[in-house]
Amino acid sequence: MNPILQLLGCFALFLLLVFGLGLPVVAALTIAAAEKIAAAAATGVLILYGSGLLFYGLDAPALAYWSLPLAAATLTWARWPACRTVLADQATQELAFSYLLAAAWALGFLALVRSYSGASWSLDWADHYERALLFSRHWPATHPIFGGDLLTTRPPLANVLTGTLLTLAGDGFPLFQIFSTLASSLAFLPAWLFARRFGPEYPAAPAL
Repeated sequence: MNPILQLLGCFALFLLLVFGLGLPVVAALTIAAAEKIAAAAATGVLILYGSGLLFYGLDAPALAYWSLPLAAATLTWARWPACRTVLADQATQELAFSYLLAAAWALGFLALVRSYSGASWSLDWADHYERALLFSRHWPATHPIFGGDLLTTRPPLANVLTGTLLTLAGDGFPLFQIFSTLASSLAFLPAWLFARRFGPEYPAAPAL
């Protein structure tokens, strides 16, 4: 598959799952519209985390994971009027554009990587990749992770999230890196909100 199309497909899947699951849930909250975008991201991640743990615990087949994008599309359609109101807000549009730019910027840096070296630091990439594979391939929880660690030595939220996405998109290491980068890029959302809230005398604060 063309790598550019694969990248765009991963980006679209990530946005659909995180915001398609999260935004319909938080759209009616009595907070600012832009804040609902950050809340939607947090909610979507938690839903994916809970769903990934449930599917792993039940040893559900890969087909079961496709209920997640289906649920995201259905929820968004059912709650579209409320979601549209959020998306029509000017501050929301500024945040959404800024986030997409920041995520694309991060993926651009990822594209520059030629080798994951760095002595013992390189083991962290292998460690987290195997933790994601544990959930996507449904290895037992006692499976020794790369380097001899066990699953319980690190909090598993990011590993469950990426493992769930890999189950849908394929579990190659490049896809793991794309989804890890996109998951990390969500930290931009609250950072933008804090900059806008506490730096009103500096109009460029959110952009910076």
